[in-house]
Amino acid sequence: MLRILVADDSERFRLGLVRALERDGRATVVAQAGDGVAALEALRSDRPDIAVIDARMPRLDGLGVVAEATRDPELAAVPLVVLSATADEVAVEALRAGAVACLDKNRSRRELCDAIIDAGQRGSADAPEPEGDADAAPPAA
Repeated sequence: MLRILVADDSERFRLGLVRALERDGRATVVAQAGDGVAALEALRSDRPDIAVIDARMPRLDGLGVVAEATRDPELAAVPLVVLSATADEVAVEALRAGAVACLDKNRSRRELCDAIIDAGQRGSADAPEPEGDADAAPPAA
């Protein structure tokens, strides 16, 4: 069973996501955090298989958590999924920082659960496409 850390400063959102993940049956939530510092502490102490981190939290935002975790050799292998109500704006930054996905918090709980579990099982999930010219030719090698 997949072991998940859920970090979000909105207790209502966090508890709703925790309930949805637990009901899903494919995962168990081993830790919760309401800010970025507590999320890093939980990553170190609870050793989840995957962490779901809100982009905007007090004390240390989600992108800061991702940056710190990816620099720490003991945490770097844990897939990190960033959640944001403005995922399109945060996605590129989150992925550059080392997140495996950036998901829109406005997705249905079912879609979030599926994407989070997929990320935990495969190390990636569907992330919003970064804005830009999708038809542009790739740079020459």
